[in-house]
Amino acid sequence: MRELNSNRKPDQDEDCPGLYLGVLNVISTAVLFTCFERPY
Repeated sequence: MRELNSNRKPDQDEDCPGLYLGVLNVISTAVLFTCFERPY
């Protein structure tokens, strides 16, 4: 749950921008995977 802490501490965001992008990438991938798993 360090993602929530990064919002409160922008310093961490500046130190590790790649980590933030990685989290967004994982979330987007999980959303797409969930959508594909549900046959509509």
